[in-house]
Amino acid sequence: MIRLGRRALGAAFVLPALGACGMFRDTIALRSIAFRVAEGANANSAIPVDLVLISDDTVVPPIIALTAAEWFQRREQFQRDFPSKLRVMNFELVPGSTVAARPVSRSPRPVAAIVFANYQVAGAHRLRVNTERDLVVVLGERGGSLTQ
Repeated sequence: MIRLGRRALGAAFVLPALGACGMFRDTIALRSIAFRVAEGANANSAIPVDLVLISDDTVVPPIIALTAAEWFQRREQFQRDFPSKLRVMNFELVPGSTVAARPVSRSPRPVAAIVFANYQVAGAHRLRVNTERDLVVVLGERGGSLTQ
């Protein structure tokens, strides 16, 4: 009985430490990304879109706080500062277009994924990917949404 108590007590200290070092951290299961863009979206102008895959928990907070306009203004610096922790897939989407699913590399495993759409109108234009595996980003006239 005492042995069992010691093991349970030891597990209470070891498991949180393993979680802190990233052994049990959540990862994104995203396999593909596709797009549907509304007619007349973005005042009938092309929309630059980035899918940002982040493989380090410490890099998520400063990036998730950005609007799309801020991301596109600062992305080169982020890529220089975190070359092994960020992967960016770039797209230039035309209003009225549909882009078939493109594979998303999961190596290294991302812990967060964010879609930034650089609309001409003010707004965050940022979408955080959560549980989606085969993501479809729908870009409307003035903003976007995620579907699965």
